[in-house]
Amino acid sequence: MKKKFLFITLTLAILTSSGCYTVNTLKDQLQNWMGRTETELIHSWGAPSRDYPDGKGGKILIYNEKDYDGSTRIIQMYINKESKIYYFQVRWE
Repeated sequence: MKKKFLFITLTLAILTSSGCYTVNTLKDQLQNWMGRTETELIHSWGAPSRDYPDGKGGKILIYNEKDYDGSTRIIQMYINKESKIYYFQVRWE
């Protein structure tokens, strides 16, 4: 009984930590885009799914990606007036 409990506890710990690792890795990768240009982003990622104004003279590019578990990852890349990336946001649906 103790071995089964230990196995379940370790399995949950590994799954939980790997999920955090994935999110942190993604955020680290996106952080590398700060200050780069919209042109560089589109050249690397392709055209966004959609875009709209950010309310400050720039725009927000939206990228939708299907994740391995069937959920959709939505990445918003904020572009300023000078066409530089200044912020990003990630969410899942």
